[in-house]
Amino acid sequence: MVIDNIILPLFNYNLSVGMAIVALIATLFSTVVYKYTTDQLLLKRIKRETKELQEKSKSFKDNQEKLMQINKEIMSKSFEQMKITFKSSMYTMLPLLIVFIYLAGNFTYEPIKPNEQFELNIYSNNKSIEYQLPKKIKLIEVNNIEEDKNYITNLKLISNNTGLVIIPIENTKHRILISDKIEYEDPIQEISNSKITKIETVHKELTFINLFGWEIGYLGTYIIFSIIFSIILRKLLNVQ
Repeated sequence: MVIDNIILPLFNYNLSVGMAIVALIATLFSTVVYKYTTDQLLLKRIKRETKELQEKSKSFKDNQEKLMQINKEIMSKSFEQMKITFKSSMYTMLPLLIVFIYLAGNFTYEPIKPNEQFELNIYSNNKSIEYQLPKKIKLIEVNNIEEDKNYITNLKLISNNTGLVIIPIENTKHRILISDKIEYEDPIQEISNSKITKIETVHKELTFINLFGWEIGYLGTYIIFSIIFSIILRKLLNVQ
């Protein structure tokens, strides 16, 4: 894909830099669309009137009837503002959804790297599972776990080489990508009409930012950058 050739090198260079660039582009797009699909003068007037009403309400703290009337006007202004901004969200909703889907599909997990041990779980209703490991995959350990009459065959594996590995398991095949780059095959394979119910390649979640032990993934990092860029761009573009 063309987008992969543009985006993936940024993330492979530096996760935070890559996410910052994606968040900047997405936030700039949504901010510009918002500015030119909404009546900025009307929004400015509504915000000014809302602020005046809020200040006015402070003078009627002891007059509940008047205070309720002012709060009703404030709610009316908020609803009017929401109706104006809703049109803009209709234009940006789909593109931003595509961005989230792309990020979730490519940057949720760490890749399985060569010379690093990883695990493969085979969920089944049968204790005996047939599988065949290719030559480039070395078996370290096998554990059979029983949970409520269901079985998990846990394989600890390692590979010295990069590339796509296809493991035949019973009547299906499971794909694992060994790579130094941020890329991976779908780790979970759901299976029906078989004694195997699920095959799972165990990945660690990909950490973008580590704040004193608080590990933040793609979604939290995107939100943080989006908030920062939104504040800056709204001021630069004079967006209400």
